Amino acid sequence: MQWALGNMDHDGQRQDSGLLLFDHSRMEALSSSPSGSSDSSLTSVEEEPLQQGFSALLSRGRRNSKVHEICAASLAFVSIVTLAAASIWAHNSNSNQAIRQMTERRGLQPLVLSDDPPASPPGPKLFCFSVMMLGGEEERLLKTQLMKRCSIFQCEESAILSSERYKLGSAEWGDVWTWKTNAAAVVKGKYGKHGQKTDSFLNTPQFILAWDVLIESKRIWNFDFIVKVDPDAVFLADRLRKEVKAYSGQAVYFTNCGKWASGNKLYGSLEVFSKEAIHAYSEKVDDCKALPWKGKWGEDYYMQQCMDKVLKVRAVHSDNLVADKRCVWAKCTDWRKVAFHPFKEVVTYFDCWGQATQM
Repeated sequence: MQWALGNMDHDGQRQDSGLLLFDHSRMEALSSSPSGSSDSSLTSVEEEPLQQGFSALLSRGRRNSKVHEICAASLAFVSIVTLAAASIWAHNSNSNQAIRQMTERRGLQPLVLSDDPPASPPGPKLFCFSVMMLGGEEERLLKTQLMKRCSIFQCEESAILSSERYKLGSAEWGDVWTWKTNAAAVVKGKYGKHGQKTDSFLNTPQFILAWDVLIESKRIWNFDFIVKVDPDAVFLADRLRKEVKAYSGQAVYFTNCGKWASGNKLYGSLEVFSKEAIHAYSEKVDDCKALPWKGKWGEDYYMQQCMDKVLKVRAVHSDNLVADKRCVWAKCTDWRKVAFHPFKEVVTYFDCWGQATQM
């Protein structure tokens, strides 16, 4: 039989390292050995009976003495084993208790919400915004986008502008309010009628005010690109970062519709400008406002004319920016497209979103 002592965990299980062995077979052999095997001179059969009796008694005493010595050694060893095991168990127990206490302390700490959205993914930083009409489907779309943290809420920072300050919802970084523009209601145009250049909304005044608010806030200068997204455009920010990465630091804007013989156009469902391009706009905004846009142009046509004719900002064309039914359409499963437009109802919007993100 052997005793083995290693490092013991707090459950009493041995860990096989630094073993100490104690052999009890030797003790058993000694205790069961014949009389006189230890010293034959004391147990000679030729001795007189008295001497034999004395010798036998002495022999038994010596044997008992050796057994007592062995037993004492055994008890001493067992004591050492017990003390060592207890020490190891106590150390592990104290360590585990300390760990548990530390974990419990950390677990009891209150959740601290960040003042800012989560850290941005690699690539250019985006400031994204939408202009919303209160009380309609756009409001429902943007509320649901905020709740699901999709579209412009996947940009490093986002803003929603409306005619009145309005609480849209809440996020990790706090309540989300719209930015007030004091814009009036908008009406739709008719292409070719009275010099009008769009069948969409004659919304240039509303967006001129929106750009004024964004520039005055000074918040847009911390980002590489400023992106205007229609509320009904299914927009994937991570795809845009890849599309525009090569143009960081350059004064550029992006056209997104190439079907017209007159040249590439900027369609308002997704408008992408570098920070440098908008900085140029801020310096000559009065010259752009002097263009003949009143009652004729949509805001996208206004911005393209401003970039091309006033600011001389370089246009970069990409057919992958938006699949737009007003230009060239593509299915929501087209992995190359950054955005899909229009989806004016919440159900159809998120059906397209699901197709685009679950390929």
